[in-house]
Amino acid sequence: MARQKGQLYVGVECSECGVHGEGIPADNGKTRCGKCGQFGSEATEYCAHHDLDYTGLYPEDNHCPMCREERRQREQRVHEMTRDPQIEPW
Repeated sequence: MARQKGQLYVGVECSECGVHGEGIPADNGKTRCGKCGQFGSEATEYCAHHDLDYTGLYPEDNHCPMCREERRQREQRVHEMTRDPQIEPW
């Protein structure tokens, strides 16, 4: 994914290029594809951090599964570091 300093990129659903993270918000409220230049719609289930289109992976959950796992691991580390061994000896 190409990035420039000061340029905002969003997930875009382009009819030519598919779903990717090089969408550029235009002045008219639409999103322009950064690869081919066509206008497309903003992707709703796209994680720009992981460059992942998770549409249809988990229909009941609309969050990035990789972000969710990273959060779970972070919470587990915090719990392990802050637990009281006298109360939780295991």
